[in-house]
Amino acid sequence: MSETSTIQAWLAARQPVDEIPVPFVAAQTTELSNQPLDEKYKTVLRELLKRPSWERAELKPLAARVGLMPMALVAKTNEWALETYGDLLLEGDGPINVNKRLHSKLNS
Repeated sequence: MSETSTIQAWLAARQPVDEIPVPFVAAQTTELSNQPLDEKYKTVLRELLKRPSWERAELKPLAARVGLMPMALVAKTNEWALETYGDLLLEGDGPINVNKRLHSKLNS
């Protein structure tokens, strides 16, 4: 058997992606989306929501409160917002803008 035939036989024997059990994937997604914001980030989130935008340097003291670098704080906050609301809370590179739609949801 040639190398090409062996590879083709191996590929043919593999399970197609569309046949992967959906409940397994859905269970993982549900667990992630039900994660509440960690308590230590709530104070920082309240601070972030007080203004429409932030410069990176201004995020440094907020990020230090939770032991992160400024852009890691942005990433962590956006990860939570995306899992919870399906959208990013902090957008842009500088200035970093607070998403107005999510701001309204979080302040209601």
